Amino acid sequence: MKALLTIALLLCSGLVRAAPVTLDFEELLRDAVVSTQYADRGLLIASDYGAVTVFDGCCAASGVNTLNGGGFRGITLTFVDPGNMFRPAVTDFLSITLGDIDIPGNGLTAYDLDGNQIAQVLSGCATAFACPGDSLFETLTLSVAGMHRIVIAAGGQLSGNAAQGEATVDDVVFNAVVAQVPEPSALQMLAAGLSVLACVVLSRRLRAARVSRGRSASR
Repeated sequence: MKALLTIALLLCSGLVRAAPVTLDFEELLRDAVVSTQYADRGLLIASDYGAVTVFDGCCAASGVNTLNGGGFRGITLTFVDPGNMFRPAVTDFLSITLGDIDIPGNGLTAYDLDGNQIAQVLSGCATAFACPGDSLFETLTLSVAGMHRIVIAAGGQLSGNAAQGEATVDDVVFNAVVAQVPEPSALQMLAAGLSVLACVVLSRRLRAARVSRGRSASR
């Protein structure tokens, strides 16, 4: 009975999910450059438009700090192994809050480990400057397995126009990441390589044995 209870507890513990990660950036100083500070929680932060910095001028969904991605134009979130930031990881849920939305074309685009787009969500702001600006906070959510990289369009670029200074980013929430494991194809290649190596070693041993027997017979 005790053994059965132990097994049941182990099975149940495997079903318990780690709590989501919530980042509000309140512990960071104003104008600090944000990049690898959250690597130990599974997240790298960057932007194609310049540095990502802490902004406290307005539009925070909680507290006072938000993120300014390259002049309020965009931010890229990349999920990594918390124990090794050079090892990629994935998640299946993300939400962020945009502030100071004045124009359409903002949103989130998710990519998998191979760089394929797997999901996208757009802001509800449909008409330029018809949205309430500083007073509007919109939370965008993606829920799909295998998300490795999230591109946050905060400058209206998803409408087809060039990115412009627009929205802040705050309250990033995501499910605990899962580090990448070798794909079956990679494991098959490894197995094939080991098989070839084993054949080479065996062939050399058989050849050496034949040479040894030949020498013994000639004596």
